[in-house]
Amino acid sequence: MPQLDIADTFGRRAIGLIGRGRLDAGQGLLIQPCRMIHTFFMRFTLDLIFLDRTQHVVKVVRNTKPGRIVWGGGNACSVVETQSGWLPPVEKGDLLLIA
Repeated sequence: MPQLDIADTFGRRAIGLIGRGRLDAGQGLLIQPCRMIHTFFMRFTLDLIFLDRTQHVVKVVRNTKPGRIVWGGGNACSVVETQSGWLPPVEKGDLLLIA
């Protein structure tokens, strides 16, 4: 799993990864709370893992191009964003331990 920055304030969630040219290998962003993301003004493609309150995976979306909106579903409470292609194998129902 990548090293995660945490966006847990309104300002950090609003900016997210906007303006970054890329992420370093093994880096990601945890946005919480979050049920939906957009990739407007992004410069690279993302892989997304939406999590519920117990950190179980509720949705995985790969290769999310700039200019998209992605809804994690009603049970989603947070999302992990990584640069496309760097996401480890993960499936709906998996428990993601974030320390």
